[in-house]
Amino acid sequence: MSYAGKKKDYPVSYDKITNVNLVIPDPDMRYYVLKIDIEKEQFVLPFMGKRDMCDAIYVHLLKKNGNLSGIAETGVRTDA
Repeated sequence: MSYAGKKKDYPVSYDKITNVNLVIPDPDMRYYVLKIDIEKEQFVLPFMGKRDMCDAIYVHLLKKNGNLSGIAETGVRTDA
């Protein structure tokens, strides 16, 4: 995984991800947000109308970190 800086991409290993949150501001809106904490930095990825893509990335990051506990309450498909 990598994130883009001003001049180049920075590779990040999955073990440096400290937290991943799925945020759904309003269930009636088709807007989803992933908040990813990488060490001391926070990144926010917005998804407008792309619930399947958001769920797939969320589940992938949780699987890589070995943290799938408690995902059933979110309504996210884990087969993505």
